[in-house]
Amino acid sequence: MKLKKFASSVLAASLLVGASGGVFADGIATAYLKISGLKFTDAGGSKLTVGTDLIFNSAVNNEGDTSATLNGTNEFHSDSAPASAAGLDILQSCVGACPYGENDFSSFLTKPTLPAGNYVVGDALLSGASVNFPGVVLPDVTAETLAEVGLKTGVGTAAGNNLGVQTSFSWIAGATGTMHYSYIADAYIRAALTPDVAGTQANASIGFTLTVTNSTLGGALVHAHEPLAINGAASRSSTVPGDDFDYSVVATGFSGSFAVVADQRYQLTIDHFSDANAEVIPEPASIAILGAGLLGMGMVRRRKRLAS
Repeated sequence: MKLKKFASSVLAASLLVGASGGVFADGIATAYLKISGLKFTDAGGSKLTVGTDLIFNSAVNNEGDTSATLNGTNEFHSDSAPASAAGLDILQSCVGACPYGENDFSSFLTKPTLPAGNYVVGDALLSGASVNFPGVVLPDVTAETLAEVGLKTGVGTAAGNNLGVQTSFSWIAGATGTMHYSYIADAYIRAALTPDVAGTQANASIGFTLTVTNSTLGGALVHAHEPLAINGAASRSSTVPGDDFDYSVVATGFSGSFAVVADQRYQLTIDHFSDANAEVIPEPASIAILGAGLLGMGMVRRRKRLAS
């Protein structure tokens, strides 16, 4: 999805290793979000066109990152492409025995809850455009992000990833009127632990926001779209052995609109992300602190540009 920028996040943690090889709960955290059919239209439902409805005064690019970190081993990929290219495929980041191939966004729906081993995987794919370009009619945006962590029984394991697509651009309104947008969301998140000894936690969350500001009026907020169903409500955490929490959104439509004034400059930002992490935290009496620092879960843009 194109049209907005994503924020960065940094996670810091200590790497803890048990002195006694205790048994801890297996953990799994999954965060998947798909946005499809995203487009900007006029009051009559026609898709907006650059150069007439929108006069761009900045380059429009799609950008995205994926990352995966397991016990300090990190894999990271980032990429960008012009919005007119109608697509951005960020390479999958994988550490450990990842159960998915590149751009495999469906297998997790049918796989067992418990991981077969330790792994972290993050992947993202974007296609289409939310507006048309001169002489080019493009399909509407589809963007998918998947973040998953699996921790098999063990001590001293910590893993996580955050990823997303983001797009941001500035434009001048070609006429006074109302801009409309619509899309369909599908999502699944899960945080689960086996009923073993306490000390493992799993967390998963997703998010999608769309923000418009008026640069002519000093950045005044024009519109903020942050639906609860795929933001605040879409977060799950498990800290007690036997916890198994999941949440899903199936083919749910969202839409909105905002007013623009001719010849005024606006900034649009779309943020789409998936986060997942899990960690084994032994009891204080049974651990030796081997090291502390950034586990590489962060320093990664957690949201991908959804360029229009």
